Amino acid sequence: MKLFINEQEVSLDKTIFYNWFHLIDWLLKNKIDHRQGIVELTVDGKSYRHVLSSIDSEPFPSDAQCIKITTQDAYSISKSGLMKVQSILTTLQGELPSIIEFFRKGDLINGSGSLGRFVQSLIPIIDFIKSISQNFEIDFITQRFNQEMTIQDLLSQLQNFFQALTSAQERSDSVELADLMEFEMFPLLEHWQKAVDQLHLVLPQTPLRTPPS
Repeated sequence: MKLFINEQEVSLDKTIFYNWFHLIDWLLKNKIDHRQGIVELTVDGKSYRHVLSSIDSEPFPSDAQCIKITTQDAYSISKSGLMKVQSILTTLQGELPSIIEFFRKGDLINGSGSLGRFVQSLIPIIDFIKSISQNFEIDFITQRFNQEMTIQDLLSQLQNFFQALTSAQERSDSVELADLMEFEMFPLLEHWQKAVDQLHLVLPQTPLRTPPS
């Protein structure tokens, strides 16, 4: 099997890999600079990008002849990710009124279905924002996006919101679900947009975290 990183063939050092996690972990520790991230992965010309977002024990094809990996600097990856986050947040804001309307009418079936899709779109945003804190020297406890709130405050508010949402769902309380989405989620989304704007500003001036040796 041949392995290429940015069109340059690299030696595998006769290492045997058991699955995608083992391969990518080895690459990040031995072959890819910590200032870079993997953005594309193909096996014999077929995209395997999905394994980058769900690294688990999935084995790579035993008959693979050529694995190609493309990397990009962490700043570019994060900038692109923040732009996608802004787009998703705008879309979620547009979906809120219909979800609220379902619950105001007592339509728990359609409301819960729409709410489930809404939350599933929100969770990757949270994970991505947290990854920025892990990769860059940004302290969310002190990083403010307005005079009153830090990004850590925002993460805590969202966690409390999810707890209240789960409780209301367990009770099938359509009135509380509508209130939570209208009076808490609307301002939360607006705060998140401001927080992402702030990250856009501070990221270019922020050093990467040095990985532990």
